[in-house]
Amino acid sequence: MGRHKRTTREVLETLPLPNGTTECVARVLGATGGNLHRVQMTARDAQQIQATVIIAPAEGSATVPSSTAPSLQSSHADPEALQATLFHETLCQLPTRFRNIVFIKRGSYVIVDLSTRTGTKIGGEIIHVLYDSQIHHIKKHKLWPTELDLPITATHQDWQKAQQPNAAANPRSTASLDQASLDCISDESAEDSDDDPLLRNPNRPAYSGASDSNDGSESE
Repeated sequence: MGRHKRTTREVLETLPLPNGTTECVARVLGATGGNLHRVQMTARDAQQIQATVIIAPAEGSATVPSSTAPSLQSSHADPEALQATLFHETLCQLPTRFRNIVFIKRGSYVIVDLSTRTGTKIGGEIIHVLYDSQIHHIKKHKLWPTELDLPITATHQDWQKAQQPNAAANPRSTASLDQASLDCISDESAEDSDDDPLLRNPNRPAYSGASDSNDGSESE
């Protein structure tokens, strides 16, 4: 199996879990060029990881707050203050092996490894791009940061609603895969099944693109 196919299978089939020590779930805010993406993680995760590694803040973003509870009260009327209180931003690099295979854009969920920090501006590396089944897997293991269920431009009212007992959120992936990669994997799976009828699984869904199309997505 070639590298391209292997990477595509890894992206689709791996069910990763962040280790909580140097890795955490983050949300992509946008691409800045050169395979770099501005991401936000929860301040809670950032504080926990900061005990192990030094996190480089993204240019123009606030440093990791020492405590979120007092600041939430003072940020009632200021969405930007709420964002700075709940989240920490940094730049993470998308490895070149994902180039022309994975397309992520604003709102995509990823797992980042902050132990791979390089220089003073790049805070870490994107090690997994998360799709719906992988998001569900992380939530099933109770490792999903509920703050990321809030909109990117969350207000204090959004935060209060999220604290209600019956509040439910179902974050969806906005990442997508190169269609040629998907076709390649689908063809290979079909050939494997045709070789041996016993290997056919009628309950296994065919590979398809992620929630959104590639239109308007930010590559690399």
